[in-house]
Amino acid sequence: MKKAGGGSIVAIGSDAVSMVTPPGFGFSHYITSKMGVVGLVRALASELAADNIIVNAVHPGITDTEGASGMPNEQKAQVYMQQAIKRLGTPADIAGPVAFLTSDDARFVTGQTLVVDGGWLRL
Repeated sequence: MKKAGGGSIVAIGSDAVSMVTPPGFGFSHYITSKMGVVGLVRALASELAADNIIVNAVHPGITDTEGASGMPNEQKAQVYMQQAIKRLGTPADIAGPVAFLTSDDARFVTGQTLVVDGGWLRL
């Protein structure tokens, strides 16, 4: 990217970094790894700005992918109750914001996290 005169990097984090999970949920390792994405994006944004490379992250909410396919219906119902948009996200819901962050329209956006979670309501 440096040789090309710049570019865009978009990391995929998770909206889980802003949630507190109940004891016994077993999610601490996942949340810890995704918090690392936040730090990496901020550090790289600072380090690479002089080379015209922008670095951002997208933090999806629960998305209808293979990873969520085993989610029990009771958990899905809880998600729907706490989300403004009453469905799981789709890969296409995530792709649009990623495309924006890699476009010229976002050339002045760096070091940021865009949450794409259907309006998760933190109750």
